[in-house]
Amino acid sequence: MKRLLRLAGGGHTPKEMRWHLACLTGGFWGLVLLARLGYPAENHYAITKEMLSALGSFDARYNPRWFWLFTLAMTYCGLMMIPVMLYVRRQLRDLSPIGTFVGTIFFIGGCLSIFLTGLFPYSRAALWGSWRWADIHVPVAGAIAVFFSLGAFWYAALILKDRFGKKQFTPVPFWGYSVFFLPYLVCFSVFFILGLKLRWDLVYQALQLLFQAELAAASSFVMAAVKPVQSAAILEHISIWGLTFFVVFFAGVIPDQDGATPEKETGIRPAEGEPQVDARS
Repeated sequence: MKRLLRLAGGGHTPKEMRWHLACLTGGFWGLVLLARLGYPAENHYAITKEMLSALGSFDARYNPRWFWLFTLAMTYCGLMMIPVMLYVRRQLRDLSPIGTFVGTIFFIGGCLSIFLTGLFPYSRAALWGSWRWADIHVPVAGAIAVFFSLGAFWYAALILKDRFGKKQFTPVPFWGYSVFFLPYLVCFSVFFILGLKLRWDLVYQALQLLFQAELAAASSFVMAAVKPVQSAAILEHISIWGLTFFVVFFAGVIPDQDGATPEKETGIRPAEGEPQVDARS
């Protein structure tokens, strides 16, 4: 139990984090694959025509029998990502304790958005009153991009500030700070492509309505803003592949900053019989 609490709080060793990322990626994409295999052949699913969310829709024209596998995939992914973001903050906290806290809030907001996207499948069926399932699904799906974009840019700023400033972070030998180049190259490329497709004028109006507590109207504007992306479904698939790549490689390449054991990092002694693990392994 103590070990589970340590891992839930992001107290992984680098080796444990690599296993965590493998379970996260394999579990999520494995469930997505099963949902795809269960998709009715007569509904003709194709990544160039249908959003990934179609796998999780219980509408008759989508995946009425096996939609729940996609729901399980998204909720699993959202919850499993939270310890990853806590681990990232723990390893990068020397950049700025307050700055990494803010960045982690952004990332955890993205994790919760993934969870809610699975909890509220895409469907035009009525949910409550005039609200449809899609009226919640689409905005929270959009929030995934918003929160992870903010978190990625925020951490990029912290890393660059440290690189050209105090250099409190201990980078990987030989590679240095450039170890973050590849995950950020993929991440920012995806953001750029999606940004070209979004209707930013409608996003702005949606934010205004949101601040006025006009949730239903804001939801409608969000759905209209992302419609150009929906018309090019492959972009959504690329963005999800890109997010997976970014999270796995960003967390995976961070060098251990103190070589601490789990006990030293968290103050929790390993359970009786549990071997001491060197965090640098």
